[in-house]
Amino acid sequence: DVQRTTNFPTNQDNAASLILEENWLASSGGVYRISSIGAEFFENMPKYLEWTYLGFKIAIARKGFFLATPAFRIYESDSSLSKSGQYTKGMVQGFQEIIKICPKALKKQVETKYGKMLHNVSLVYLKEGEIILAIKSHMYSLIMPSGYLYLFYTRKILIRLPCAIFRYFFKNGVHNQN
Repeated sequence: DVQRTTNFPTNQDNAASLILEENWLASSGGVYRISSIGAEFFENMPKYLEWTYLGFKIAIARKGFFLATPAFRIYESDSSLSKSGQYTKGMVQGFQEIIKICPKALKKQVETKYGKMLHNVSLVYLKEGEIILAIKSHMYSLIMPSGYLYLFYTRKILIRLPCAIFRYFFKNGVHNQN
């Protein structure tokens, strides 16, 4: 067996920061007391990244009590939803919800993670041949902290751009206009 997370929070002081590195709250990994974790914690839950969002919300409210001993197993496969392009694209909306509740002290870390996520989304769109969406995600990733890390990726998009433009005009019948 392999432990799912290596960065498990040991106390409330590092929980919010650590969940941005690796999600430590899995669907089967939480037990909640209504007196501590009420229904409001489950409001605005995004469709994707929901457990990271919930863990982040609990961590910034300083309501968690953490046990570093694994108490459940998760079996992942290559067909797991979390490994799909759909999930990668959906993570953007989930992370936008995290940005809305992010305290100032974690803003740079959150924005850096968001930039990495936007870059990954751009990779998915490029693989799917959605060049315009790939460019859009890429451009947003560049303006985030550490966005310079993705600057050289621009060449991969530019190489595919002429073919994408040709396909667009050919597909939309522009070649038939006088």
